[in-house]
Amino acid sequence: MRMVGAKDGPPAGAGRTPVAGIVLAAGQSSRMGRDKALLQAGGVPLVVLLSRAMWLGGCRPVVVVASAQNGGAIREVLDEPFSVVTNCDEGSEPIDSLRLAVGSLPERCGGVGL
Repeated sequence: MRMVGAKDGPPAGAGRTPVAGIVLAAGQSSRMGRDKALLQAGGVPLVVLLSRAMWLGGCRPVVVVASAQNGGAIREVLDEPFSVVTNCDEGSEPIDSLRLAVGSLPERCGGVGL
């Protein structure tokens, strides 16, 4: 599903160092009983809505951290320009997913938005 209006570069007029967007979606959803990232609002999975909002807000790149369990499903609903990093450690904490995402970012990154 290609995002309407998405472009592969920084937003128009952006001459500053880009700010990356990070979506943490590797949680186990143990209390909820189902994957929150794939819940839908208006027929669109939340992980897609969050990723699009970050992109439209000027974040470049947008990285989604998925779990080994939901990574395939998240990759199915996300398309370019988003990238997915997999956190394979089921016992990890959100900070571990954040470290994975930050480690996947290009060196030239002015900050991150979560």
